[in-house]
Amino acid sequence: MQPPLPSVTPTWRNDTYDAISPSRPELSAAGKTIIVIGAKELLAPRNSIFCAARLSLIGIFLKGSGIGRETALAFASAGAARVILLGRTEAAIAETAASLPTSVQSDAHAVDITNEEALTKVAAAAGQWDVLVLTAGYVSSPSPVTASASDEWWQSFEVSL
Repeated sequence: MQPPLPSVTPTWRNDTYDAISPSRPELSAAGKTIIVIGAKELLAPRNSIFCAARLSLIGIFLKGSGIGRETALAFASAGAARVILLGRTEAAIAETAASLPTSVQSDAHAVDITNEEALTKVAAAAGQWDVLVLTAGYVSSPSPVTASASDEWWQSFEVSL
């Protein structure tokens, strides 16, 4: 497929291909617990150091859609034993949990990641993990630079970087 925009890569991909197929034995995730962090509407706490430290303790997949969802499904295809799902929308994460093979243990938690108490409870329930994938990002509402609030810029910086 040709890139729709100028691209630094000669091949534009929108699906898995042989070199990264989760069915390749050398890419096996057999027996592993997977953490996937990512959402379209992620809001992080003001203290990003707390956020990063807290989230590194728990298995998280946010929102139930997009890159995070597909990553969770790919790790399930690669033999992951456990995928922990976390998001604000219970229906979305429940749908993702239902999409995982029955051989994969899935834990779904509907919480807001800005809620420290809720994250502490999920962290206690999660235990150890093997893989952490970060796909989270935040973009504020489009506006002229002169009309945008500095806290929106900072929030985008904290979450996306």
